Formats: sequence, C-alpha cells, structure tokens
Amino acid sequence: MPFKLHVDNLGYSVSSDDLNELFSRIGKVEIAAVVTDLFSGKSRGFGFVQMTEGGEAADAIKLLNGSRFQGQKIKVSDKKPRRPDFESIVDVQPTASLWYCLSRSSRAQA
Repeated sequence: MPFKLHVDNLGYSVSSDDLNELFSRIGKVEIAAVVTDLFSGKSRGFGFVQMTEGGEAADAIKLLNGSRFQGQKIKVSDKKPRRPDFESIVDVQPTASLWYCLSRSSRAQA
C-alpha cells in the first residue's frame, strides 16, 4: 500500500523532478507532483509525494519536516484523507471553479 505525503511551503521554482530527487534520497518514490495553477501553470507552493514503504515515509517526515529546500522551510506531513462528500469525485485536484460549484450547490440545498 502506498503512503502519501503532503509537502507544503515549496518555493515557486520547485518542480516535480526536484521533489522526486529530494525524497528519493530517503526511499523509493512512486510519484512526486508539485501542484500547479490550472491557468498560469505556475506552482501553487505545495505538492504530494507517494512512497512505497511506510517506514521510509515516516523517515521522510522526520528528516525533511522543517528542513530548508531551495531557500524555503518546508513542511512534510501525512496526506489527510479527503472529506467524505468528495469520495464520489474522480481523483483530481479540485480547482477554484469546482469549489465554487460545490459551494453554490450546498447553498441551494439549504
């Protein structure tokens, strides 16, 4: 079972390859992705890393949380599970327009 990590406070110049390289020093990385803005393509300052082993993921949190990476003090933590009302949505990164639509539909129900 893969272990997913959330990486926050990344510099805007950090790429998915940079993130992969950083976490590969600690263990085997399945996927490393920096989240980018849908329209501009620029980094949003956070990303996700999926590692194969739980022990390696725990080591990554211990070693990298609070460390400096490309001039920024990064935060590394377990990826929080999605809220239950998002379970039916395909595994995509929610966009601002999706949040807008969901908030409007919940107001209409109230």
